[in-house]
Amino acid sequence: MALTLTAGERHDLIGFDALYAQAQEGGTLTRLTADRAYDADEVRTRLSEDDVECVIPPRKNRLRPPHCSRRLYRRRYKIENWFRKIQDFRRLATRYEKLAACYLALVHLVSSVI
Repeated sequence: MALTLTAGERHDLIGFDALYAQAQEGGTLTRLTADRAYDADEVRTRLSEDDVECVIPPRKNRLRPPHCSRRLYRRRYKIENWFRKIQDFRRLATRYEKLAACYLALVHLVSSVI
């Protein structure tokens, strides 16, 4: 699992390069599971070049939607549950931390508690 912090109003694809680099540093990356926001041709091309299995559902406006394994995508509930659990910590949910580095450190701390 890799984690990076971006501004709330930014699109998810802006932080993809940093997130992907962090995931590759952690070891052998064989599968990437993400939501529809990461459905871009550049992302799919990069993953296929690196022999990484892509589990990203296609956007609704695609003319020829690529295949996505529904069975593997259903495992994404663990990530969604993690987001729900960190919201139980009031300091994270209300964003008391002003600095991004402090907020990210608190996310790491809460993740270790969970």
